[in-house]
Amino acid sequence: MAKARKSAGSKGMAKDPHPEQALAELGRRLADPLHAVCLKGEERYFRDQGVRLVLQTARRRGDEICRHDGSDPEFSQATLLDDLTSGALFAGARTILVDNADKLIKKGARSFSQGLVDALMSRIEALAAGQVEGCLILAASNLRADHVLVKAIRSVDGAVVSCRRLYDSPPPWDPDPRKAELVQWTVDRALQAKVPLVVEAAGYLAAPLGNQPAGIPRQLYPLAVLRMAGIAWWVSGESGGSGWG
Repeated sequence: MAKARKSAGSKGMAKDPHPEQALAELGRRLADPLHAVCLKGEERYFRDQGVRLVLQTARRRGDEICRHDGSDPEFSQATLLDDLTSGALFAGARTILVDNADKLIKKGARSFSQGLVDALMSRIEALAAGQVEGCLILAASNLRADHVLVKAIRSVDGAVVSCRRLYDSPPPWDPDPRKAELVQWTVDRALQAKVPLVVEAAGYLAAPLGNQPAGIPRQLYPLAVLRMAGIAWWVSGESGGSGWG
C-alpha cells in the first residue's frame, strides 16, 4: 500500500488545491497557448492526466511531439538538448515533454545536469519571446516551488500544477471514514462513469487499495455488480494492503 497521507486537518487545511481542481484550471488555460507547463507532485495518476491534457492540445495544433523520460534507461541527454535547441522538423511548433524531470534538474539527483537546466531555461525564454513555437512540459514527483525552472515558468505566465496525493484519512473534526478525500473522489469517479456505487462501498474500495487512484476506476464496475456482497474477496485479490479494520 502506498504511504498514507495525513488527514487534511492535522495541520490545518491542505496547502495545495484538490488535484482535479488544478487540472480543471489547466484545461481552461489551455484555451490560450501556454509556453510552459510544470506538473509537480507525488501522485503520478494526476501528473499523467495533466500531461494528456497538454499533449491533446498540442496535437490539435499540429505540433511535433518530442518525449523524454529521465527514468528511462535509454534516456539520451544529447537528444533532449538537440530538441531544446532546434526547431520543429515537420511542423510549425514543437512540444517537448520531459517526464520524471526531477531526476535531471534537481540538484543532488544522480543524473543532475546544470547544462540541461540552462538549456531548459533558454527554451522557456525563447518560447516566451516568440523565437520558437510550441510548449515545454516538465513532469516531476519531487520539485520545490522555488526551483529556478518552476519560477521561470511562472514568470512567463505558464502553468504550475500541483499533483499531490489525496488524503486517505478523514479530518479529525469528523472522523467518519466516508469523509476521506480519497473516498469522496472514488464516489465522484463512479458518478462520472454512471456506476451506482454507494459511499460505503467506495470506502471499502479505497481502504485496501490505499492511496492509488490509478487502480480505483478499473474496479468500479465489478464492485458495483457485487455491491457489498463479496467486496472484501474482490478487492483483496488485487490489493497489497489490508484496510478492513
